[in-house]
Amino acid sequence: MAIKSTHTTYSSGLKEVDESKARLAYSLLRQGKLETITAFKERMEVYVRSKESLGIDVPSQGQLATDFITKLNDSFDSKLNVLFNNAKLGGSYPKTLFNAYKIMTELCNKTHSISLASSSVFNVTKQNKNQKQNQNKKESEESVQMQSNHKMMKCFTCGGIGHS
Repeated sequence: MAIKSTHTTYSSGLKEVDESKARLAYSLLRQGKLETITAFKERMEVYVRSKESLGIDVPSQGQLATDFITKLNDSFDSKLNVLFNNAKLGGSYPKTLFNAYKIMTELCNKTHSISLASSSVFNVTKQNKNQKQNQNKKESEESVQMQSNHKMMKCFTCGGIGHS
């Protein structure tokens, strides 16, 4: 259906009108509420090929990646936050339509560990957890040692051992 509607949109016979319709159709392109991410990527590629066939300037791969991400439906909002936060913390942002598709697919399939180009967000979380575990272990060991040292101490009042 996407191919038919894309090609029939540009059939006026006037180049300027067809180009205008192609630009408008691309600008209105959004992922449908029930449309899969794969179907949406394929539909977007059809629009791009249609623009190319009409000789209309096609967005760069970086622009296509950003367009793809920003045209996803509302169900991707939380996944987009993960992507944007990772990029803000020094991770990479997809530079091609395929990379954008791949990363968003991974975000959908894996909610806990994601193989983005830079996994700084996830390394920081893991590192903080390990640091906390190590600190708790150290505090526990110090507490045991203090208790054993306390048993060997002499009382300041009576001079006896094991109490204070």
